[in-house]
Amino acid sequence: MNLNIPFLCLLLIPISLLAENTNNTLSMLGTEEMYLDDMPVIISATRLSQPLNESPVSTTVIDRQMIDASGAQNIPDILRLVPGFTVGYLNGNSPVATYHGHSDRQSSRIQLVIDGRSVYLPTLAGVSWSDLIVTTDDIERIEVTRGPNASTYGNNSFLAVVSITTKHASEEQGQYIKSTVGAHDTADVFYRFGGQSEDLDYRVSLGTKNNSGTDLLNDFTETDYLSYRLDYQINLSTQLYYSGGAQDSTYGDVLEFVADMDNDFDVTTAFQHIRLEHNFENETSLSVQYYYNKTNSFESSLLGTFDGSAYGLDSFDVYDTFDLMSERHDLEAAYYYQPLESLRLVSGSSVRLDKVGANNVFDADADNSLLLYRVFTHGEFSFTDDWLLNAGLMIEDNDISGTDVAPRLALIHHLTDNHTFRLGASQATRTPTIFDESAYVAFEQVLTRNNGQPLAPNDPIIAILGSDQLIDVEIFSPGNVDSEEITSFEFGWMMNFLNNELVIDFKFFKDETNSLISEIKQLDNIPGENIGNVNPEGAGASYFGNTAKTDTQGFEAYSDYQISPDLRLYAYYAYVEITAEITNTDILESDQSRIVGRLEESTPRQSFGAMIMKQWPNNLNTSLSIYHVQDMDWLDRTSSRGATVNDYRDRSAENYTKIDLVIRKSHKTADGRIDFSLIVQNLGGTHFDYTQTSFNDPARQEVLVPGSEQDRRGYFELAFKFN
Repeated sequence: MNLNIPFLCLLLIPISLLAENTNNTLSMLGTEEMYLDDMPVIISATRLSQPLNESPVSTTVIDRQMIDASGAQNIPDILRLVPGFTVGYLNGNSPVATYHGHSDRQSSRIQLVIDGRSVYLPTLAGVSWSDLIVTTDDIERIEVTRGPNASTYGNNSFLAVVSITTKHASEEQGQYIKSTVGAHDTADVFYRFGGQSEDLDYRVSLGTKNNSGTDLLNDFTETDYLSYRLDYQINLSTQLYYSGGAQDSTYGDVLEFVADMDNDFDVTTAFQHIRLEHNFENETSLSVQYYYNKTNSFESSLLGTFDGSAYGLDSFDVYDTFDLMSERHDLEAAYYYQPLESLRLVSGSSVRLDKVGANNVFDADADNSLLLYRVFTHGEFSFTDDWLLNAGLMIEDNDISGTDVAPRLALIHHLTDNHTFRLGASQATRTPTIFDESAYVAFEQVLTRNNGQPLAPNDPIIAILGSDQLIDVEIFSPGNVDSEEITSFEFGWMMNFLNNELVIDFKFFKDETNSLISEIKQLDNIPGENIGNVNPEGAGASYFGNTAKTDTQGFEAYSDYQISPDLRLYAYYAYVEITAEITNTDILESDQSRIVGRLEESTPRQSFGAMIMKQWPNNLNTSLSIYHVQDMDWLDRTSSRGATVNDYRDRSAENYTKIDLVIRKSHKTADGRIDFSLIVQNLGGTHFDYTQTSFNDPARQEVLVPGSEQDRRGYFELAFKFN
């Protein structure tokens, strides 16, 4: 594609929006009945506001009451309430969430946006759930589109999109302080203050999170963070949103293998986000936004010591060091218009620049940046009061995979006031990362003799290695990686009864993926590598390439029942099957069986959960949550396929039932409110939801590598709200 064309579109077409903000009036180009209806209104599915039963893709809304009732200490734990989602802990400070499997620790096929700002990391090719610079206290609601949504959010919106909306600054005036203490030396403090000055509302949040991690690992957390939000009503038709934040964290690392040593890793991250919104007199609207994300992470672990005495060389320590930097600049806008009473549209485009940097991770000669252009449009056409057609299209062009097209089409029929049917199809892509295309991870060491003396030009080891430098390549990408592709079909049936106090949603789905990217062994010689000259077993490398396709099908359902004003019941069920097939037959047979096996077991076959929320007299609230998940394998945490003699070295997630209880008592004071909360988690017993302990013996007595144990734990929270 001619890159001047999308750039021209960027100038001519108002660029893409942040439609997730519930206070964004620009997307509310609907009918008056929409606001009078009790059916939840969502805005993340298409950038157009619409009742939940008119969404073209299955969507779950987690509101503020559910967030509080969950007792979740982080965002992934909240996502346990979403049908088809699976949550696990690689270790105590590394939660991971995925939808319908296909995931390792990076959540690389899930898109996460916070007030419209994508936090997908270019370096990690995924989401770092511990470094989001947003707390559960500042969240207004979470909308999860359960299925591909690239026509709305572009590449990497592959399996699902989690859209977080934070509270408007006007909602949190005064001061609020909360302290959490409990299991594993948890000592968290959160402080927020908000105020108002004429047409400007502001909020500042800061805090610290500290704990010792899980019992079996040295996986502590030490995190300090600051975030702020300003909402300025410039005039009746124009408003400005501005937010930013920074976080600095030190984490205890997870043990990867038996010889691994404990080491810490440091992460600093920051963002800035600004958006201007304007309503025109002709009932059209425009939104322009820019955001900037930056993340730095450093990790260095001692792998061992090279004994050079056999060659008369000096010995040296071998370190595995990653010093990563990522930046994302994104400019986008959207134009909302309604040319006909029955037709609502949003059109726009955007430009994005990703930059990454690292020592010894990328090819030194490669361009470690990715420039991406987008144009999109989405529309909703009402044939009659009972029939709706939803259609969307996103076209992207980037430096690695070229042009990607993501369409979506959905037909919605209100059979009666209580029954709505949905038939939809969509396609999405996941763009290869700069790492997939240009990875070069190698250990390089200049050899010396006699306590640091350089090798002589005629040294025998130079004749063997070709230089005085030992080079051992771990990952070397040959490039030419294609985008992953998914085609999704779904049939939905939503029922609402008792004046919308009971909502039941069914979804039958079939997803077909292609060109999935996996790590495989390099069969060719690695340019520049010479370790094989002294140690043939150490030669060779891995790379990331297109390897397989999958078919995923199943059924999901959830119900949300407001039984009475003080009693609410939410429940869900999901059944998911994955079949995988190798499409790259040039790779080793051992890699083929490993990739197929892990993909097929990367999601639990069945999972279900329920939450009951009860309000009692005297400002007492209780909730009980139950989650059941069958066993599964995360892609990077599973035993070797076919190794029946080592079944006791299973490193995947086991079948478990998680039970959480929250008891919260509020007491009103002259100046505000005091909340006392007791949160008890994992009443169902200890379990492993990502990494099980690996043993050396079938009797499971001798630990090889400890797992991330999720034990029974309790927390006490004390919060003060001052007006």
